[in-house]
Order: sequence, then C-alpha cells, then structure tokens
Amino acid sequence: MANPFVWFLIAGALFLIAEVAARFLFPANPSFKVRQSLNLAFEPSGFACYFPTPNQVIFERDEGKVLQDKPRYRINSHGYRGEECPVEKSEDEIRIVFLGGSHVFDVVSYDYRGDLGFPHLVQKRFREAGYNVTVINAGLPGNDTRYFAPKLILDLHRLRPDIVIASSIWNDLKWISRADKDTLFLRFSPKAIRKNPMTERVNFLDAVLGFSAVYRNLRDSYWRRKLKLQQDKVIHEGIPDTNLTDAGDYSRGLEQYRQNVAAVVSLSRSMGAVPVLAVEERLVGPEASEEDKRKIPYHMVNVKTHAELAHLFRECEAVMEGVAAESDVSLINLQPEMEGRAEYFFDHIHTSSKGSRFIAERYFEFLKNVVDERLSQRLSASTIR
Repeated sequence: MANPFVWFLIAGALFLIAEVAARFLFPANPSFKVRQSLNLAFEPSGFACYFPTPNQVIFERDEGKVLQDKPRYRINSHGYRGEECPVEKSEDEIRIVFLGGSHVFDVVSYDYRGDLGFPHLVQKRFREAGYNVTVINAGLPGNDTRYFAPKLILDLHRLRPDIVIASSIWNDLKWISRADKDTLFLRFSPKAIRKNPMTERVNFLDAVLGFSAVYRNLRDSYWRRKLKLQQDKVIHEGIPDTNLTDAGDYSRGLEQYRQNVAAVVSLSRSMGAVPVLAVEERLVGPEASEEDKRKIPYHMVNVKTHAELAHLFRECEAVMEGVAAESDVSLINLQPEMEGRAEYFFDHIHTSSKGSRFIAERYFEFLKNVVDERLSQRLSASTIR
C-alpha cells in the first residue's frame, strides 16, 4: 500500500495540472473579487425587493480582465444609473423620472461608447435644445409595475420629479401569466435571489474553494443549468418558476396590472408630477419570424405558444390604453414603428444603439410639449405670487 503522503503529492500535482489547464486552456473565469467590478451588485430594498448598490462602477471585460478605462454603467449615490442628482432642485429645472425594468435601464447601452441608455439620451437632447432638464433613470433589471408605487412613495418623491414615465410589460408577464382568481398574488412572483450566484459567493464551498479556476468553472456550469442562464446572462433579473402551468384565464393578473398602473398615475399626481404611460418597446409581434422567435425566452413568461405571448402583450397594451383614457393621461406607443425591426433590438426586449437613439428622439419630440407646459405653469404660479 502506497504511503498516504505519496497519494497526497499525486493528488496535489493533478490539481495543479488541472488548475493550470483551467486558467490557460479554457475561457477566462474571473475571481469573485474581479466579478464585483464586472457585474452589478444588489442589496435588499424596502421598495423593490433588491436595488443596485449605490456608488458602483461596472467595467467592460477582456478575457475576464477589468478594463478600467471602459465603464459600462455608473450607479450614483441614490442607486440609479447615471450622473449624480442632488436632492436640491433649482427653480428652472425640470426633472423627468423613467420607471421600468432592464429595458429602461438599457442594459446593452454602455457608458464608454457614449450610449448611456435612452433616458440619458433624452436628457442630452433636451439640454442641446436649451432646456434645464434632468432625467432620473429609475429603471432596474427585473423590476415591474408592482414596485413602481412603493419606489415613488419611499424614495423618488424626495427628488421632486415634474414628469413620471412608467413603462413595463415583459417583466409583468412573468407573474400575470401565473396568477389566477383562486391564488394569492405574491405566490406567483419571480423568486428574487438575495445573492446572484454568477457574481457572488453564496455558500461555504465558494468561500473555501473560490480561489480555484477549476472549482469556479464547475460551479458556474451548475448554476447556468439550474437557472437556465446564457453564458453572459448574469444580470439580476429574478428567477421565475420554470414549470409551465395552465393559467388560461389571465383576468386576475391583468386586473392587478391595471391597479399597479393606475396607482402610479394617482401617486404621481399626488406628488405634483405629470404622469405619462409608455408601452414597452419590443421586437415581439404576432407575425414574428422564426429568427426573432429564437430570441424569446418563452419559459420565463409561462406561455406555450408565440400567439399566446403576443396576445398577452396586446392585453397589457389595452390595460395601459384604458388607464390612460380613464385618467386623462398621455400614452406613448412606439410599438407600431419598432415591431419587427431587428436593427432596433439586441434581443426580444432590449434595444440596440440605433433603437435607443430612435426611442430617445421620439420621446423628446413627445415630451417637449409636456415640459413647455410645465414651465409655463411654473411661470404663471410665480407671477401670481
């Protein structure tokens, strides 16, 4: 029987060989420390389940290395994407808040390319036209209309917005398609992970073996299969139950969706802001090509056919149209102009640089009249005083 010390040396040598192979022969797999600079970090929140950690910068990567001169996203002290926005507000300043999910956050628009997301481009367009407009991008990957009202009540009101734009459908479909009249609403919420296993240590083994590239490759492969993630899909979107259920009747979820949207309108007005509803732009349409359909993660929204998904999108649009009409608020709908235009989209819901620029220009054209009216009202109030 061989000496145990010999077996220990053999095991150690094999581990070193495997470690060298993992580091030099396989795609780069950054350490947990490096991942903190490459992916958004989140923390629990009282109004949105989770929230981007304030004052962080996320950088571009090259073979797993951090490119410090190429920032993707900057998160300010309030936890929102973009430049700093002081609580104090100047007399001639107009503030516009965008509420939404990763579509509004604009996850595939990167700062170092000059594409800071279409909300920022709206601000840029206004300032070029001589307006003192500040846009607050309150879009959050994975967020939906359930969290818009709490976010306004518990946080955004202190920034004194003049205009509040609410836009979300895709993330809402994750729970609308699972809710029915006989079940508790929150039972069908996507499971918000407190820690993202693709970016953070989540257990004892990660803490002990996280230094090893062999271990990191094995555990990342496990989590990708478990959570059905793409190679680079590490954004904290919330992981829904992937088992399809026969919801059929979506009236329960759609009624809750209507309540959520109506609440945003009511709360915005109570804060003295002008509410604006916006249909979430998307590549998905009833007549989508097979190539476009391959970009859609149907399992996330609990549908079995493309026609069912298209129907649900249209039902949500109808809810927004109804709330807009009943509440006498403006509705922005660019979907007829963008549907099926692959050059405007990176995937099923996130826009390309061209798509973001298109949205920004059209939103500017629409919002200019709203901003002018707001400034006129402010001037009239000042004159009366």
